[in-house]
Amino acid sequence: MYSPRFAIVIPTRKRPKQLAACLNAIGALTYPRDRFQVVIVDDHSGEPLDDVVAPWRDRLNVRLLHRDEP
Repeated sequence: MYSPRFAIVIPTRKRPKQLAACLNAIGALTYPRDRFQVVIVDDHSGEPLDDVVAPWRDRLNVRLLHRDEP
């Protein structure tokens, strides 16, 4: 098991197209994939983001978190 050196945290709400563009940009980085993780925090989008994140699960260390209602 590895420990990433840093995390890229992406807060999002109702922006699936922008999230996809952001993940595409991160996916184009030449930095070693095992040295960072991507954490996406869904702030009550109301629509699932799993379809946006799924293509990246095998290419990036990515986690999708859902912020609980207050």
